[in-house]
Amino acid sequence: CDEDALASWTCGKPCQELPRMESPRFIHAPEVGGHALVGKLRGSCVLAFRGTDSLMAWGQNLRSLDLARLEGCEVEGRSCRVGLGFNESYRALSLDIRRSFAAIGCT
Repeated sequence: CDEDALASWTCGKPCQELPRMESPRFIHAPEVGGHALVGKLRGSCVLAFRGTDSLMAWGQNLRSLDLARLEGCEVEGRSCRVGLGFNESYRALSLDIRRSFAAIGCT
């Protein structure tokens, strides 16, 4: 559905399945084909990522065959690793995700 339908939470069946979503905001990173949604559900802050929907996003998926170290993450003394394309997509979205969370009172 389109951004206006998401903003008003009138996006048909997906929105009907979560009727209490508040302050939804849709975030795009066209340079990597990434999309995210932030909002509040029953008082909790929610972040969801949209799955692959374009050739650009498929390219990012393929880039994720190569793994990169995830900064600031370690488990049992070993560095966490993440698909390079997924990490790039997240980084492209992350500033607007943080801004959107702040705008709806999520810290």
